[in-house]
Amino acid sequence: MTSACAANSPSPVGDVEVQSETETTAAQTPAGEERLRTRLSLGTIYDIASNPDGTALVLGGSLGVYVIDTLTEEQLYHFENHDGIVTSVDWSPDGKEIISASEDGLAIIWDMSLGEMKYMHQFPDEVYAVIWSPSGDIVAVESTYDKWGPDGNVVFI
Repeated sequence: MTSACAANSPSPVGDVEVQSETETTAAQTPAGEERLRTRLSLGTIYDIASNPDGTALVLGGSLGVYVIDTLTEEQLYHFENHDGIVTSVDWSPDGKEIISASEDGLAIIWDMSLGEMKYMHQFPDEVYAVIWSPSGDIVAVESTYDKWGPDGNVVFI
């Protein structure tokens, strides 16, 4: 798969230059304190979501799924189970799980307490959006698969 976006593909959130290493630089905070900033090599990012308490971000893109600690800016997890570009990510309302979706048709739920895959569903075509319900018991999945019926292409897993 290439990183070019098809007509139905989401636009990247931002293009992060791929580097062989991380880069750390000093930066000034609004309060004038010096803080080290780390630039991570994450490829092209297509979606970003924060966990409920704001202490971590999940990023999905051309190089997989990353979970980053927002306080330390350290990488907590990197999941590479998708064969295609990760197009959408979301945290569960309780912050215990993440869902990711990709152009390879996979929707994967990740257990954040264990840092591993909990559930995987293979759709017959690309998956471009996923979102948890506010109650956390349903995930809506949007796919290009056009056999879902006349009301659109949203499926619940």
